[in-house]
Amino acid sequence: MSSKSDHLKYIHDSGEFTIDVSKAIFTKEEIELLQNFGYWYEALTLGYIDPISVQQEKFIECTKGERNPVTKHELVWFKYLGRKRLESEEPEKFKLNYQSKEDGFYTRNQFKQMKSMMGSEMNKNHRK
Repeated sequence: MSSKSDHLKYIHDSGEFTIDVSKAIFTKEEIELLQNFGYWYEALTLGYIDPISVQQEKFIECTKGERNPVTKHELVWFKYLGRKRLESEEPEKFKLNYQSKEDGFYTRNQFKQMKSMMGSEMNKNHRK
């Protein structure tokens, strides 16, 4: 793939990129960039498609660590790869270990029932 039309077709045909790391560190714009261009970034990084511009060559240099990322595409892919590396090296640090505890006064189900009853009672009073 060595033409602009080949690259555009690749982006179109690849579909939405699956972000397989925690999205918590990404902005909305960064998530959109990854979803729209992630497979293309990956293809450039892995050499599945050839760069066709100086910017794409610089993008590849960033992924190899030969230069610092500057553009929004370079920055978001650098951030994604860094997060992916961290989560694969130490996955236990990035797992959510949330466990709900009963406080002993009301169980979760009792609280839900009370909340429902209070809501219906408030609606009755509001209508009067």
